Amino acid sequence: MSFMSVSAIVCLAMAIGIAVGFVHKLPVRREAKIAAHAVVAALFLMCVTYMPLRRYGYFGGYLEDIFASSVAVLFVSFIAVLIGDWIARALKNPRHKHIVRLSTPIVAAAYLGYGFFSAFTAPNINRAEVEIEGLSANIAIAHLSDLHLGNGKLLNERFAKNIVDQVNALKPDLIVIAGDLTDAPIERIEAPLREIAKLRAKYGVFYAAGNHEYIYNPDEVFSRLEQLGIVVLRNDSRIIRLDEGELAIAGTYDLSGRRRGRLTPDPVKAMANVPTDTPTIALFHQPKLAFEFPPNSFDLAFAGHTHGGQMFPFTIFVSFIQPYFAGLYDHDERGKIYVSRGVGYWGPPFRMFAPNEIALITLKPKEHK
Repeated sequence: MSFMSVSAIVCLAMAIGIAVGFVHKLPVRREAKIAAHAVVAALFLMCVTYMPLRRYGYFGGYLEDIFASSVAVLFVSFIAVLIGDWIARALKNPRHKHIVRLSTPIVAAAYLGYGFFSAFTAPNINRAEVEIEGLSANIAIAHLSDLHLGNGKLLNERFAKNIVDQVNALKPDLIVIAGDLTDAPIERIEAPLREIAKLRAKYGVFYAAGNHEYIYNPDEVFSRLEQLGIVVLRNDSRIIRLDEGELAIAGTYDLSGRRRGRLTPDPVKAMANVPTDTPTIALFHQPKLAFEFPPNSFDLAFAGHTHGGQMFPFTIFVSFIQPYFAGLYDHDERGKIYVSRGVGYWGPPFRMFAPNEIALITLKPKEHK
């Protein structure tokens, strides 16, 4: 069953849950109930058509943002209704039951308002230090992922410029982008990409593909990024000449390439030309790819994809299906992995208890005691 089919079934289940668990039980006149049912039906239709309309390029801009927002509104409303109904059932006083049910949309609206606000706050700068064997000096790496440029009207040129200004102010030695940089046809994101090209780091900007680049034409995206001076890692590696010593960086295509039968990830190939005694970082989009790299082959990997769940309580589900959810983890005896919650958002402009971030990771020579 396709992702779109599953999404449609989930949207239908949530709409029915809101209609039965909230609208049907409202202590209001019949006309008001009919109007409320119509609103729920409209939300369902917007939610279920959002993915195909977006996928096949039938809309963009603010209209896309409105349709995307219906997903958040339906989801949050369903959760609020579910919790409100449980509380109401536990109460014995009919008046208290009515108060709980009538307060449900107020709670949902407040939750949505805060979630939409959170999506547009400047990303947190999350800092961490990682000791690496064989490194000669400290190296500051800015880690970006999941900007989703072109996902609606709001992830635009101005958004890209603000992120670039924030990253450049950190003065990193190296910048890595762990996929889902783009989320629209190349002609719609030319201006934001020109802003991304203004990222500055002593040793350059490196990029590995995410699953959303594959939705449109990944070859066009990769070629344009290379034209703009960004190094695209295509199951290969580079040796970075530091002031003292070297640092290897290896990157892969995304796992979604296997489903599409082209541009498939090959971590073994990516590592083929990396000397075993060279400090090494790996770059890929989906955290689970870490397990396809040869054991103890990298010191630190950078990934994204999870968005930290993006909105609670969906975060709980994501944390169960992802081997690494958000932050810094030990991967094997040699290496660690840092998973970013991402800079932008997928679908609705909404984040709740999963703030966006830019990571600044400082690699330090390992001290032997």
